[in-house]
Amino acid sequence: MPSAVRRPTATAQSKERDYNPLDVTSEALPKYKEAMDAKPPNFPAAMAVLNSLQSKVPADSYDAALIHQYKLQIYLQQGDFAKAIEPM
Repeated sequence: MPSAVRRPTATAQSKERDYNPLDVTSEALPKYKEAMDAKPPNFPAAMAVLNSLQSKVPADSYDAALIHQYKLQIYLQQGDFAKAIEPM
């Protein structure tokens, strides 16, 4: 019989997650939005903003999750489904 899966439990010592973007992210996202709001969307400019921002945020942060989500959306909008798998 397999052993039971142990799930982490919240403790008083658990680190509280902060779901607010860092200042560097908050400053860069308007540039991303401007590129995506253009008609037609300027995907290369939007991706450049995200790529430069990705090196400035911790890999396990809320900001990194946002960046991956936005990259995924760009790839899907372009119909590049194979590349869309990477940020997932």
